[in-house]
Amino acid sequence: MHFTEIHEGGLYFCSEQRKVTVCGQEIDLTAKEFDALHLLITNRKRIMTFETISCQVWGEEYIVSIRGVRYKFEP
Repeated sequence: MHFTEIHEGGLYFCSEQRKVTVCGQEIDLTAKEFDALHLLITNRKRIMTFETISCQVWGEEYIVSIRGVRYKFEP
């Protein structure tokens, strides 16, 4: 079986196994935390608004954010 794995510095991310480790230590994430991290990692060259993240992860825009705040994955 082939897994989609990302190695960035001490970070290991596997989307199929829904597994994240940092420096070899497994990180326990909720399903939504994992989905948000997956979205940021797979769009690492982009700066994403909170609205985009919330819509992609939660499927609807019910979370309020502060205008001008954005998120980006940087290893």
